[in-house]
Order: sequence, then structure tokens, then C-alpha cells
Amino acid sequence: MDANNRRSDATSVQLNRERITELLAKRGVTGPSASAEFLGIHRSVFARWMDQKILPSLPAAVRIARRLEVAVEELVEDKVA
Repeated sequence: MDANNRRSDATSVQLNRERITELLAKRGVTGPSASAEFLGIHRSVFARWMDQKILPSLPAAVRIARRLEVAVEELVEDKVA
């Protein structure tokens, strides 16, 4: 783990926060609590993902993509850190 406590192994991904927010808003889901509930995750985990303090695992990103009815590629940042 790096100094920012972010998971950086090959099984974690950086989410595109703006795209997730946009997809949630299209479904009428706003705010961290409602977003976390809609996605089926704990609010604190959602907040840390969105703040990029931790990175979700690839399986978690796939579950989010399915819930939002998009391809996982639409949720993942395409820039390499």
C-alpha cells in the first residue's frame, strides 16, 4: 500500500467519479448515502472510493457497473497514475 493508504495492486481500479455521479443522477440518485445504498455498498466505503482514498477491487467495479447497467470500462479512469 502506498503512503496515501490507497490500494495499488493489479486487482484494484481507479473509478471515474464524474461518470459515476452522472449515471447515478440520471437515475435520480443523489448524495452519498443514497448513492451507496443504490450501489449496495457501505456509505463510508463509497465516500472513500469517491475521494480516491482507497481503490475498489475489480470485482467491486464490475458489480457497480452492473448495477448502473453500463460496461465496467465506462467507470474506470483511463489515465495511468
